[in-house]
Amino acid sequence: MSRQTMPVQPMPAAAARRPPANGLLSGPPAAPQPAAALTPAQSQAVPAQPSDGGDTVTPEEQAQYDRFVGLAFDLVHNPKNQNVTGAIEQMLKVPNTKEGLATAAVTVAMKVYDAAKAEGTRLMPAVLQHGLVEIVEDLGELARGRGIKQLDEDELSGAYIGALDLARVEVGRRGDIDAADPRPNGPN
Repeated sequence: MSRQTMPVQPMPAAAARRPPANGLLSGPPAAPQPAAALTPAQSQAVPAQPSDGGDTVTPEEQAQYDRFVGLAFDLVHNPKNQNVTGAIEQMLKVPNTKEGLATAAVTVAMKVYDAAKAEGTRLMPAVLQHGLVEIVEDLGELARGRGIKQLDEDELSGAYIGALDLARVEVGRRGDIDAADPRPNGPN
């Protein structure tokens, strides 16, 4: 799975890897974390992809994507969340690593999704979709770094596709898929 970079509105690396100061997916951005706290997977920034398939990402989409990915990474890598990291590691150790990686990625994504929903923030479908790419790649790097499994590009791609399917089911269970538009939260 190769990362796609868009020349429009590039996302600063530090902005993508920090939790927001106020609220989860709304409010002003927080101060950037020191670069030393970032893992190699976190230091490679990728701009959010546009939800309309066009060439531009709106500032709102980019900001929401930055916060979503930053919170997901904080959930996984913050030492205060050792119980979450331990649970994720157990998911990555299942015999079907792609399935375990997909499950772990969706678990992380849905924790951020649920928190955003609880505070009244409507997560844009493109943010969830493209944020899952970052989460899958980050968890793949975590699995490699912890000696759990070295995943190749095909395994990461398979895990991402599985994560999209699982996320769609989870968003549907939460009642957030519009019957007229099967994307999470309906049309943008």
